[in-house]
Amino acid sequence: MKHKMIMALAALLIVAPLLWIDGQSAQAQSYVTVVAQRGDTLSKLARAYCTTWQEIYNINRQAIGPNPNILEPGTVLTIPNRCGNSGNPGNPGGVYDRGPRTGATGTFSAPIYTVAWGDNLNAIAARFGVSTDTVRQANGMWNDSIWVGMTLTIPGTVVAVPPVQPSVERVQFAPGSVSASRSGTTAWGVPMTYVLSARAGQQMEVYTASHGDPLALSITGPYNTVVTLNGVNYDVQNSVWTTLPYSGDYFVKVQPAVIPEGPSPAFDITFVIR
Repeated sequence: MKHKMIMALAALLIVAPLLWIDGQSAQAQSYVTVVAQRGDTLSKLARAYCTTWQEIYNINRQAIGPNPNILEPGTVLTIPNRCGNSGNPGNPGGVYDRGPRTGATGTFSAPIYTVAWGDNLNAIAARFGVSTDTVRQANGMWNDSIWVGMTLTIPGTVVAVPPVQPSVERVQFAPGSVSASRSGTTAWGVPMTYVLSARAGQQMEVYTASHGDPLALSITGPYNTVVTLNGVNYDVQNSVWTTLPYSGDYFVKVQPAVIPEGPSPAFDITFVIR
């Protein structure tokens, strides 16, 4: 009996530290929601939030699409914020604008700070509760030199933006028909998504004709399965097909393959399921 109690106590001593470490890790992990702006790249956002572009892409692969080099304005991203507030532990509450102070009197529109006369990097970092190293890393700086009018990305601050309303339409085929056609737009780079019900083993074909720039197609099925597409994709006229692995709803996403010339590029799309 005594031997069993000793073994049980030893097991608790082994497990307890592991649980404590897991709890610390979960507490340190935080995420922010960011709406991509024109000119943003995954690398730029990674520097702003002290992470890597690969991690951002892995989390947001479905929203971004198959090419990580193409980030459409309006794309809603979930980004791990690893900057924290370690640069200024005396100011609890995370990274935020604590207001102008001596050496940091510039203007701020999240996440961009504009340097004013008399500013210095130490005071700017303290204003936002981050370290000077963090600011330098986020802005690709080699030293603390700044000048009037210079813009600095303050990592960890979040732009307050209204939520982007996704454009989603469920497609119903006419009785006895195996096809349906629609016309749509990808306003301000926000993808257009169509939902269609189908059965496992059926073949789905999607044809698109852009009125301007090339389009990119992707299809996601039940269980968040990304379906492999055959045919022509990433072009002005696309023609793709695939054999569906499951029964249920399939989400066909249409988005610009490049940064569009206009705010609302139009297209025609036809679906075939047989």
